[in-house]
Amino acid sequence: MIPERRKDWGEASPAMARPLGGVTNMTITGTRGGKPEARWIHAALTGITARDHDTAPRMQRPAWSLRRGVYGWEVFWWAADDAEALGDRVHRVRIGNRDACEITLSPARIVDAPSQYAPGAHSVTLHALAPVCGKSRERKSRRVVWHREPSADRIAGGLRSLAERLGVDTEPMHTHMNATDYRVRRVVIGGNRLGHRHGWSGRVDLVVNAPARWMLECASRGTGLGGSTAFGMGHVRVEPCR
Repeated sequence: MIPERRKDWGEASPAMARPLGGVTNMTITGTRGGKPEARWIHAALTGITARDHDTAPRMQRPAWSLRRGVYGWEVFWWAADDAEALGDRVHRVRIGNRDACEITLSPARIVDAPSQYAPGAHSVTLHALAPVCGKSRERKSRRVVWHREPSADRIAGGLRSLAERLGVDTEPMHTHMNATDYRVRRVVIGGNRLGHRHGWSGRVDLVVNAPARWMLECASRGTGLGGSTAFGMGHVRVEPCR
């Protein structure tokens, strides 16, 4: 179903001359206690990049997004230069009191930015392969409220945040949700403090304008959607509705 209000659906999608980023496969050896948690991998990658991102502005472009691939963890580097500089190398790291481990990164595969989409309405299916996370604070109590189900407004808000991090102007973005098949998930990422995330995974059918379609393709190519993508959340795939 195409939304009734169409006057703002004629905008063209943005264009990006630089690559969107780069991807490296990751192999970890020497870890204690079996498979490492996402939080541990996050700490290890922070050590590799030698950046204290905790002190960076909130909307600064992240260094990477983490996702599970067919053969294990993959790292999407938001800067192609990082992927090329850190890829095709073995990095020796130590986290806290754990044994020293080796992280082997494959040669980088550069990911191009999406091509422009024609103005108008685009019908797509958004597959959330890892939970899409979002949260807000209640005005009075300041209590953190996790967004446990998808909505058109929340998806549009996630795309706006992604656009700001990428440094592109995509306004206005419009999304209309037709159907959903999702489940609420709680994911343990490891660690003692804030060691879990809440979100939703599954399928959402959307009708979006060209700027939103372009941003969804960026998310699908590796940036991810929503919060905590550096911990493996928000891994999505987007395809045209059949």
